[in-house]
Amino acid sequence: MTPPPYTGSTPVTPSPVIPNPITPLPPSGTPFPVTPPPVTPAPSLPTLPAAPTGVSVTGISTSAVRVAWQPVPGAALYRVIHPAYQSTPEQVVATTIGTSVDIAGLAWNSPYSVSIEALNAAGAGPRSALARGSTLG
Repeated sequence: MTPPPYTGSTPVTPSPVIPNPITPLPPSGTPFPVTPPPVTPAPSLPTLPAAPTGVSVTGISTSAVRVAWQPVPGAALYRVIHPAYQSTPEQVVATTIGTSVDIAGLAWNSPYSVSIEALNAAGAGPRSALARGSTLG
């Protein structure tokens, strides 16, 4: 079915006026006001911790030593490392969040050496100088 032809007798209702949400441009040559968004600084990335200092190895019994060191700013934990000796490979003997550890099961009146590494999210920092001590004899 086809609609009837338009006769022009239907009244036309005007559309409502819609406000223009666009801000007009300023006159030519005038800088357009722009407010930049706030700048959020990027989070700082962690840096490797420094080498521990003040490392000491003290005999506390005929079969144990206490290893102690100064805290390192930014360190999350520490590794106590016994260096390679003759045919014995380097060995991590303790991992701790503290600044001292007792190492037991050592031979009577024997020398013992360690170095310490401080670690954080960035990784392991440089090792401390080698510290030496011995069990009691």
